Amino acid sequence: MKASVGFVSSRAGFHSDGIWSEAGVVRPLQALAERYGRLTVALSSSPERSPLLCEHLAGDEADAVELPWMPSVRVGLRRWRGARRAIREVERRCDVLVVQIPFDSPLALLGARRPRVYHICADAREWILSSTRYRGLLGLPARVVA
Repeated sequence: MKASVGFVSSRAGFHSDGIWSEAGVVRPLQALAERYGRLTVALSSSPERSPLLCEHLAGDEADAVELPWMPSVRVGLRRWRGARRAIREVERRCDVLVVQIPFDSPLALLGARRPRVYHICADAREWILSSTRYRGLLGLPARVVA
């Protein structure tokens, strides 16, 4: 019997006739779906399909759970309760979770109920230090979270 796998990321996903996201998100998901069968995916729910969201994960490959839209850590920190509810739903459906780090709502990740594998795809501290979005006073809490 194969384990059911969940995937959680604050990277953008557009939910329409399956999931649309970046190649760096969809291609690993397709590989997981091929290996484990059904997959439950939670991505930050983009309000529109931007040109960057060009790869498609069909609805028959994965169940979708929508995370709140989190375009930044600042917004993610405010939306942690909604993100936590979505993560709990993925945990309810799956045996193990793959969580992509950095995650824009780190408080939502506390209190794991299923085994987790953390896929580190960027150095969050370095990303925040080099970002123009986190200059001045806004940078301090962002660096603490990182």
